[in-house]
Amino acid sequence: MTDPTPTRLEEVIWAFADFGVEAAYLTPTQAGLDHYLLDADASMRAFLASRGIHDFDAQAIGQEHKITLPIGLVGREDVKRERLSLYRPPTKAGAFTRLWISGLADYASAGDLLAIVAPHADQLFVVNCSDDRLMETRHDRDSPLNDVLIMQGVSPAAADLRVLLTDIGSRGFVPTMRPGDTGVGYTLESLLGIPANSSKRPDYRGIEIKAGRTPPRKKRATLQTLLSMIPDWDRSVCSAAEIIERYGSLDADGRMGLYCTVRANPNPQGLYLVAEDGDEDIRNRCRLPGGTVEEVALWPLAELQARLAKKHRETFWVKAQARRQPDGTEEFHYVSALHTKGPLLLNLPLLIAEGIVTLDYTMHFKPSGGVRDHGYLWRMAPHNLPLLFPDPIPYDLTSKPIR
Repeated sequence: MTDPTPTRLEEVIWAFADFGVEAAYLTPTQAGLDHYLLDADASMRAFLASRGIHDFDAQAIGQEHKITLPIGLVGREDVKRERLSLYRPPTKAGAFTRLWISGLADYASAGDLLAIVAPHADQLFVVNCSDDRLMETRHDRDSPLNDVLIMQGVSPAAADLRVLLTDIGSRGFVPTMRPGDTGVGYTLESLLGIPANSSKRPDYRGIEIKAGRTPPRKKRATLQTLLSMIPDWDRSVCSAAEIIERYGSLDADGRMGLYCTVRANPNPQGLYLVAEDGDEDIRNRCRLPGGTVEEVALWPLAELQARLAKKHRETFWVKAQARRQPDGTEEFHYVSALHTKGPLLLNLPLLIAEGIVTLDYTMHFKPSGGVRDHGYLWRMAPHNLPLLFPDPIPYDLTSKPIR
């Protein structure tokens, strides 16, 4: 016995389920299209109520109490803005519930399967699921349908932030508001109205924002900082001062310091990271020229994972093209963002062991003899972020998002 052929509705439900999206469905009749009137059945009423969009039971009877809401008709190339009307006619004491979508007669034909999708309470869209060419675009990152479907997994704060970033991206190149490496992040936060501070809390309504420059052609991308966390000094063999004394060198300013990247294989100073299976700590060791290995510092793995989970619960990794004016002033054009949520914490020690996640020492002795550090930076290459953050969503900040 063969399995029955799936219905069009079943196929669409599966297609939308790939995006974690559920919808309400309707099939207009020719009479409904001719009279600009469709039934809002029980499933449609339940869908609108569950999304906090409209409660027919609380609506008064009559045309004078009709509710209209904005709605978008999703096409292959764009989204057309229309209006959704919801009301209860006096027929049978308001027992019937009706709806109409302006422009529907030009968008769909009688018998078409239409889906009403509501990523958020203030966002409604219609998708003609009988349009095969439209449905085929659902996995195309540049298509309006894909844009709508991924919205349901996007928080209102993230949707708002994307609009703000796209507005900034539409301005083209803007002058840096601070010279030096930190200018790209400081300028973006200033344009977003985020005051500069040293807080470890996320930057925008619970969302972390990390900005960086896109690398010039034929040049490797700069490593992306995930977080900064000091070692567990109480259990580490060396203090910060001892690390500089043992493994540091004089910098261009004549200061004794240590500025280097540490990964799974020994670097020129002999420093390397160890993430052994079953070990509760990430260890920094040093292999000396004679082959002797000595302990340097350690970080509790659970604390690293907890810090990563808290800092990057939801993050926008923004990239900017950079250029310099003849007077040396740097300018940025913010062109793209990668939206991630919920890091894969169990992958962290594996990525450290593979040399994909690295540690940067950035410290030197001050004239007073104390240690000045710029953070103990855990980093990885931008193209490897999907190994730690599942299902990242890329955004083009040079094109206007659907709202």
